[in-house]
Amino acid sequence: MDKGEWIKDGGIILNETERGILQLSSQGYKMEDIANKLCKSLDTIKSAKRRLFLKMNVSNLQEAVAYEEYYDLL
Repeated sequence: MDKGEWIKDGGIILNETERGILQLSSQGYKMEDIANKLCKSLDTIKSAKRRLFLKMNVSNLQEAVAYEEYYDLL
């Protein structure tokens, strides 16, 4: 707000894997099951989960799911 103008915050953008992790986690799936359903390796899912946490500034899946529901990201 340099000149008294509002700057629109674009929010966070989730990729397909991150969206899948959130959707399946909210349904109670474990990481191994999520990897199988998304046809990704477990390491890929773990890496995407870490990126997701950084984007959302959360520390666990419960917080991420709550964040997603509050901001209606999916």
